[in-house]
Amino acid sequence: MYVIKHFFLLAWLFLPQNESVSDQQMRIQALIDDANVLSEQDANQAKELAQKALDMAIIAKERNKEAQARHTLGIAERKLGLYDLAEREVKKAVFFYEKNDLKKELATALNTLGLIQSDQGAYTQALESQLRALDIRREINDRQGMAYSYNNLGNIYRNTGEFEKALEYLQLSLTIKLELGDLNSIVFAYNNLGNTYRRMGQFEQARMQYERALDLAEQSANKTVAAGPLKNIGTLLEEENQYQEALGYYQRALEIRRTQGDRRNEVGVLNNIGRIYLRLGQNDQAIEVLNESLKIGLEIGVHVIYMETYGLLSDAYLAKGDAHKALEYYKIHSEEFKALFNERNSTRLMELQTQFETQEKEREIQHLADIASAQKREQYLQNRIMVFLSVALLGIIVLFYSRYRAEARAKGRLLELSQKLDHKSKELAKTNQELEKQATSDALTGLPNRRALEYVINLEWHKCVRAQQPFSLLMIDIDHFKPYNDTLGHQAGDECLKTISDILRRTIVRSGDFVCRFGGEEFLAILFFTDEKGTQKVAESLRKAVLDENLPHPNRPDGDLVTLSIGACTVWKAEDYQLDQAISAADEALYEAKNRGRNRVISKNLGINPYLGQALLPKPPLQPKVND
Repeated sequence: MYVIKHFFLLAWLFLPQNESVSDQQMRIQALIDDANVLSEQDANQAKELAQKALDMAIIAKERNKEAQARHTLGIAERKLGLYDLAEREVKKAVFFYEKNDLKKELATALNTLGLIQSDQGAYTQALESQLRALDIRREINDRQGMAYSYNNLGNIYRNTGEFEKALEYLQLSLTIKLELGDLNSIVFAYNNLGNTYRRMGQFEQARMQYERALDLAEQSANKTVAAGPLKNIGTLLEEENQYQEALGYYQRALEIRRTQGDRRNEVGVLNNIGRIYLRLGQNDQAIEVLNESLKIGLEIGVHVIYMETYGLLSDAYLAKGDAHKALEYYKIHSEEFKALFNERNSTRLMELQTQFETQEKEREIQHLADIASAQKREQYLQNRIMVFLSVALLGIIVLFYSRYRAEARAKGRLLELSQKLDHKSKELAKTNQELEKQATSDALTGLPNRRALEYVINLEWHKCVRAQQPFSLLMIDIDHFKPYNDTLGHQAGDECLKTISDILRRTIVRSGDFVCRFGGEEFLAILFFTDEKGTQKVAESLRKAVLDENLPHPNRPDGDLVTLSIGACTVWKAEDYQLDQAISAADEALYEAKNRGRNRVISKNLGINPYLGQALLPKPPLQPKVND
């Protein structure tokens, strides 16, 4: 039906006809409506329809429809990762709506603009756009729009790590959606709350929100909305290392995405499934699924999606031992990342180069004009040389001197422009480095984040396998951190996290060692080629360094200072184990340290130390985990 509808629509567009203004408006509106429907399933086709609507509106001088078409075009371009183009079109729509005092349309366009800015990491600008939209929604008492704005603000605060504000705005959004009774919208609200709790490390709260979303989705007439909570529950299970269970949820979500023809989100779920196979050590299955994901991603042309696929394929080939292909895919991943997030800088560089070339052409034309003028003067002097010999000689001298000065000035200007261009190129390179650093750094502490850890920990594990050296890691947790936060407030909690991070940097200083923020008040450290004795020594140094800092803790039952509990694990013959086993052993050791009274180091080693000749096996199961 959809194909037939568009066949007749396109025939109508290209057949000559005398139509009324209202007919023309209806045709443009039909294209815009179809583009909006397609933006989730096929962003490329949505972009084509929106562009046709825009061209027709410009020719017909339908300014209102032109603004609508630009807004819709911006939505499609955002889905394709074309952020600069999307922002340009939506800003033009914003300008028109603002100029013509179309408040509801203006608020909707500002919401879209904020989403585009947030996608690029420009959170300050995104916040301004969303707050402007919210003010307008309140002014016109648009309750549904207010819920949408609250939701967007909550997502921005979650992305910047301000989780309490994120929860506040998302709860406001949910309250309005419950009041309006839009079941699908309520499902999305619970999903967003679950995502925030998951980012906070509060997995039980996250699971509760996701399960509410899934229950409501299964009650909805539109069963496809269940894909979101299914995928999110899978992500939660994956973070809890329950990979087989996560795989089941991902496969159910994939089936729904394929049923609704949502190829963009189908690629995202395929990437999740590929990552699960990778973590289960099923590298061939991972590569098969990721190649399917890459094929679809390239077909629909969405850089922001298949960029992730390249990174996962690199990890898969590295795990399989094919370093050549791993490096090949990692280079493509890196280039796609730079192309996507440095488009503005690249555009600016092209503008500078174009400006420079234009100036060069203008100087060349002027130089040729000067030469032509000089030749005319020389010809005139030659004709009068017998009469005005002395004047001619003087004129020639002046001419050559002028040309010498002009060429000297031109060379100086050229050198100056070359230096400026070189300076701009260096600034661009520095900006690229900052963007890459931000993508792999924790915003609060400045330490590497989980994304950086995933890449580094796999590399270090394989290094230890190849070199037959021990692999050691530390799981570090701040004791009674929740009571600390509840008593002193989140600002004091953030300062405490920063202080602990500084101590970690000062203590773990060897080249090759790595420390990151693992989540909430947990940190993880990887110690390069370090045996159990060295690992224990480093862990004790960390624990004592925090104790010596004398950070007061006003609300803990067993003391009055901030302390650390540390779980250590050293793996001998890493080829006999899985990386997840090492992480689990360190995690168990951490919770044993908590069960034994905190402020201590507990070690759990895997394998046999060839230098001691004795077996180092995991200890018996521990008591239930203690929650701070």
